[in-house]
Amino acid sequence: MTPISRQRFDALAGYTRLPAIVLIIQEAAWFATADERLLGLLTWDRFDRDYGWIVLGRDRCGRFRAIDQNVSYPTFAEAKDHLAAAIEKHAALPDESYYQGDEEGAQIDFFTPIVAEAKFHPIFKVLIEQKRFSPARELITAMMPFFEDADGNFVEQFQTTGFDPRLWELYLFATCTELGYAHEEGVAVPDLLLAGPRGRIAIEATTANPPQVGAVPQPKSDDEIRAYLENYVQIKLARALTRKLYHKQRYWNAPGVDGAPFVIALQDFHAPAAMTRITPWPSNMFSACVIRWSRGSARSSG
Repeated sequence: MTPISRQRFDALAGYTRLPAIVLIIQEAAWFATADERLLGLLTWDRFDRDYGWIVLGRDRCGRFRAIDQNVSYPTFAEAKDHLAAAIEKHAALPDESYYQGDEEGAQIDFFTPIVAEAKFHPIFKVLIEQKRFSPARELITAMMPFFEDADGNFVEQFQTTGFDPRLWELYLFATCTELGYAHEEGVAVPDLLLAGPRGRIAIEATTANPPQVGAVPQPKSDDEIRAYLENYVQIKLARALTRKLYHKQRYWNAPGVDGAPFVIALQDFHAPAAMTRITPWPSNMFSACVIRWSRGSARSSG
């Protein structure tokens, strides 16, 4: 049993946390076997003020979940000793002993091609083939078992024409998990319906995409660059927001949203490295976009 960082534990198993658990326990230390086949967690009870431990193993779908636990140890050291013994015991057992019996379906796999190579999105091809992107592949691979493909077309779009918007969804999923929210399963619309100790929130992801006709401007002078940022880019972003705001589905009225705050999460993919070039919008052009609610309708206001 080797200590690991909170960041490493989160990358592997952060998606399995129940958000409300932070109100009961505080995580005190994180561990793993050398092959990361098992993870261990030491906890401190906020009410009883004693320690506990949890062993996590992968279920049939590849998700780290609790397979053993105990509580009420007076000291950190005692809890750690018992955790080490439990990990040693479970490490000697086969993978099947970690299965929980409630797994449904097969593990989602973003990277195994399901389309012809000629249809690959160019960035997807780079992601799966180039060694320098191996850290990104590992992080996404650890996330895959926890991500629900509610639409049924996520993998095909991730590998082809929808790579950018689907990558943005993964980023939002990971970010919201890190912020202490969990996605409610079985929800396809909106993209994320999240619950956490502070309440619920609904998020619909959208992107500004490359033009279907013509090319992206290539400004050179300072005046051209300013015009590009203040006009072309902002129009692209505004169109993406408007497309979602006035979509016929009316995402904020979808079943299960139940009046939860609704957010349109926008990222710019209209050109290579576009997201690195966004600057604050001039206050005299656009101060804010507020979604006002009135009996299930919405309108934007500057």
